[in-house]
Amino acid sequence: MTEKYMQVTIHGDCCTWREVAIRKSREDGCAKGKNSKKGDLEITESERLAKRARRQKVALIRLLSALSEKPYWFITLGFDRSEWPEISVVEAKRIFDNFARGVRRKFPACWFVYKMEWSPTARYHFHLMGRCRAKIGKRELYQSLFMLWGRLVRWGSESVHIVKCDFSRHFGYITKREKWNNEIKLIGDAGKCRTFGVINRAKLPLLKKEGVVLTVDQWKFVRNRLIVYHKKNSKSMNYHKRVFNSSGILAYTPRKIIEESIALAVEQSYQDVR
Repeated sequence: MTEKYMQVTIHGDCCTWREVAIRKSREDGCAKGKNSKKGDLEITESERLAKRARRQKVALIRLLSALSEKPYWFITLGFDRSEWPEISVVEAKRIFDNFARGVRRKFPACWFVYKMEWSPTARYHFHLMGRCRAKIGKRELYQSLFMLWGRLVRWGSESVHIVKCDFSRHFGYITKREKWNNEIKLIGDAGKCRTFGVINRAKLPLLKKEGVVLTVDQWKFVRNRLIVYHKKNSKSMNYHKRVFNSSGILAYTPRKIIEESIALAVEQSYQDVR
């Protein structure tokens, strides 16, 4: 006998979920979990790219939401058009990987989450959010990164911008809906290249991940309560609806609200049984 449940995982200020099937043995009543997700049917190339882009976006949101310490710096690295009239995604990523190694050597205690992007005007460029941990001012940091990036992209063609990170604003900026078509193109060009990742992952401050298995009715209660919360507190409900319904993730939700909703759902189900 098989029953359907929802596997809910809390990553800091966001939660993800997926449907699982629990197979119960008639002889001993033991439960065995099995992912109920079916294999992919034949899909078009555009659908495949969209699916991959959505997965990467969800992974990025989940990672940023799970940070226990907010980034202090927001950095943008680019290539000057006059010096780099044509550059491939592979070449851009190779240059950035060399830059990342230089950053780790220069600032051993630092951590940065990076996101590669493409746009018609800026073409391939990189955004970084993170901290150096060492006491360093904006001017000193700029000079260090300017030297590292300049050596790789040729002097005079470096493009480095640094500002203090406004986490909610910059989080929304690198994940906003308006960038979706550009993201699809980037994924198509990138092939096996990663378009986001972490510099110095060992230093990345992450909250502990927690998981719980709920019945379908319990999950419906939690889901509805979170939707009500966002209707009251979110200025961009359309974004949350899209993320909530299509990607199996809800971000920008205080961990306390998620935990309270789960606790109330479990308590209500116990009362119904009684």
